[in-house]
Amino acid sequence: MKLIKNTALLLSLAMIVAVSACQEADTDPLANLPETFDEAFEIRTDQPEITSSEVTFKAEILKAKEGHPTTYGFMWFRSGESEPVVEEIEVGSGEFSGAFELAKSDLPKGIDLVVCAYVRSSLYLENTLIGEERDFRW
Repeated sequence: MKLIKNTALLLSLAMIVAVSACQEADTDPLANLPETFDEAFEIRTDQPEITSSEVTFKAEILKAKEGHPTTYGFMWFRSGESEPVVEEIEVGSGEFSGAFELAKSDLPKGIDLVVCAYVRSSLYLENTLIGEERDFRW
C-alpha cells in the first residue's frame, strides 16, 4: 500500500513538473502582434511629381512594427471607371520604414489616374494597408 502511495505521489509530482514546463515552453508566437494591421503600420501617399517624360510616385511608411516582414509599393488605376483595373507594382520587401518612390514613363497620357501606396504583411488576416488616393493627370 505504501508503494502505491509513493508511486502515486511521484507520478503527481512528475505531472506538475511536466505541465509547468509545457506552460513555460508554450508561448504564443503571435502574442506580441497588435490587434489590427493598421495599429502596426502607417503609410502615407504623397502627390506624384509629374514631368514631360515621367511620373514619380512617392510615399512613406511612417510606422512599421519591428520584426514584421512586409512588401510595399504602389497601386494605380484610371479614375471614374465603375470597375477599375488596378495595376500594382512592388517596390521592396523586408523590414522597412521610411520614404520610397517609383518613376514610371509608360502610364497613359491625357487620362485622369489615381495612385496610392500600400504595405502588406502575411502575419495578418487583413494584410494590406493602403495610403491616401492621389488624383493626377499626365
